[in-house]
Amino acid sequence: MATRKTGRTSVTRGSFLVWGGALITTMLVFSYMQGIFHEYYTVALAPYIAPLIGMGSALLWRSVTRRGRR
Repeated sequence: MATRKTGRTSVTRGSFLVWGGALITTMLVFSYMQGIFHEYYTVALAPYIAPLIGMGSALLWRSVTRRGRR
């Protein structure tokens, strides 16, 4: 886990929990929907996936550059 060494009040950890929790909640709602399901409903996942990809990329880049300096 990339945020393992951060404190409990870390903004980074909180952001991952909020965006990830919202994504999981939306995915669960879609998985339990019955009746007509349109593919364009998956567009509702994009606002949750984008920040997670951005934050994950930033953490990955930060860890690569830190290891490169050693």
